[in-house]
Amino acid sequence: MIFPVRLFASTEAAGRARLTEDEIDALGFTDELPNGRRYKHGTLGGYVTAQYRCAGCKQWSADYARDRKRRRTGRSARAWSPARRSDPTEYLDADVWRRISNMAVDEAGLPFRYTPYQVRHTHASWLIDQGVDLARVQYRLGHGDLQATTRYVKVLDEEDPKAAEVMSAMLGDVA
Repeated sequence: MIFPVRLFASTEAAGRARLTEDEIDALGFTDELPNGRRYKHGTLGGYVTAQYRCAGCKQWSADYARDRKRRRTGRSARAWSPARRSDPTEYLDADVWRRISNMAVDEAGLPFRYTPYQVRHTHASWLIDQGVDLARVQYRLGHGDLQATTRYVKVLDEEDPKAAEVMSAMLGDVA
């Protein structure tokens, strides 16, 4: 259960269709703020200054952040489609995944609630530390290229006895 495939359905697949620009324009303006200003929904002012979190403002923020990252990294948008997946398993809804993760943490009796993100990174780091080939780790994580895996994995420091003692104590208490 180390998440080799994408777990969450896209916004459209989850039943939350994207709003068109006309629909966002139809939302009009925000309520008047204490400073007397009003901002248009689906704009920087509406999302940041007026702190509106309606569907139009959230969609604008997500689109803006995604486009900004693409411009900054120089990567173009790649349309995701089910045909590009190599694993035929179905997606898990975010709520279903959260319930599964919480039940696993509860059953394990862990000292604090680990997130799936933390478990995934720890798993990858431990594999690398034990000498597992980077290409195998890439396959287990479901990465398309080796560069993503090398950025993802933090190699453990073998020369840190204090950290090893802490980890041994934690894992000893759990078992």
